[in-house]
Amino acid sequence: MQEFLKRFHDDTRATIAIVFGLSAIAMFAIVGVAIDSSKIYNAKAQMTSALEASALAAAKLLDADTNASDSAIQDYALAFFNTQVANYQLDDATFGNFRAVINRGDSSVRTLVDVSMGSLFGRVVDGNQTVAFTPDAIVSYKARKIELSLVLDVTGSMAGAKLDSLKTASKNLVDALYASNPEQQAIRVGLVPYSASVNAGNYFEDVSDLDNDDYDRCVVERTGTDALTNARPDAGRYLEISSSSINSRYSCPSSEIVPLTPLHDYATRSAFKNQIDSLTAGGATAGHIGLALGWYMVSPEWSSIWPVSPRGYDPDNVIKAVILMTDGVFNAAYAGGPPVHSSTDPLMPGSSPNHALALCDAMSAGAAASQKILIYTVAFQAPMAAETMLKDCSGESNFFNADNAGDLVDVFKDIAEKLTSLRLTG
Repeated sequence: MQEFLKRFHDDTRATIAIVFGLSAIAMFAIVGVAIDSSKIYNAKAQMTSALEASALAAAKLLDADTNASDSAIQDYALAFFNTQVANYQLDDATFGNFRAVINRGDSSVRTLVDVSMGSLFGRVVDGNQTVAFTPDAIVSYKARKIELSLVLDVTGSMAGAKLDSLKTASKNLVDALYASNPEQQAIRVGLVPYSASVNAGNYFEDVSDLDNDDYDRCVVERTGTDALTNARPDAGRYLEISSSSINSRYSCPSSEIVPLTPLHDYATRSAFKNQIDSLTAGGATAGHIGLALGWYMVSPEWSSIWPVSPRGYDPDNVIKAVILMTDGVFNAAYAGGPPVHSSTDPLMPGSSPNHALALCDAMSAGAAASQKILIYTVAFQAPMAAETMLKDCSGESNFFNADNAGDLVDVFKDIAEKLTSLRLTG
């Protein structure tokens, strides 16, 4: 017996097979776990990507449309999620019970979905055929809105190639702002062409309290205690009119103002660019009138005048800005007597540059902190006196000089980038 046990103890001929058999089970388990883990990891990554995209889309809608109901935002998130998932290869996964949790306090949306996947390892080891998990994503989105007035010089000196360059630069700015993917109504731009006056077009009666049929629809600066304010037009606060018999520099430009226009919509954006293309040049330079209309266009005080009401003052959420562009000195005013009608002296009370600088102060430094308007100024092949006045208006940091057509395009592009950066970063 002792000899037999010794031989049994020393016999190793089947050891490898036994060890291999035991090891194979462990190796098979490891391979199964690896395959399942890889599948689940990939599925989670794809589902999370789809959830993040749907949460962002819903958060943008929440930010853009404060009137949208929770159910409308949730339906939008679900539709967006389904569109995203359709692009993925998830044949072995089923999902349901999609949820979009909306938090209006911090402008966030959290999306979740229950996912079930077949399990290779589970089927073999313990009969559990599926693995369940619930990925989620949360996105907070609160980009500031932009309301911008383009106050553009269309005086006689702008005729020809200079006006063509201005049109190109302005349309490029519109395209650049749109390229930042604004939500509905997030970016609105208005147009104020000016020369010796401003053509109020269909809004003439509202801003002047006069009949369209009896006048040329052009307005000049208002007088009185509200001459340098953005108070809504009313008794004692209406814009004035003039004529060449009162001021020999007077003329009425054919190019009309265009109130704030949302850029997200192709039709309205194209129509706005067409208005830019239709600009014509002629007349003297009453830049202060254009600047005033640019201010009024983004002022909530004027909401009853414009078809798209400017938003209320909310610096944390709304950027209100004006771009004032000229190629020359301001040289036409109407409120004062003949000595100041054609004065280009910014120190002369009532002159166009003097009135413009007073407006600049009221819009920025002089306004209540919550009601300040951001002013950018652009000198296009302008004399030194015009450059100095524009710098005094906007401040050096927001002043731009363009010596040629290419510079002008670059300047407007730079301003668009500044506005977009302010919008997205706060």
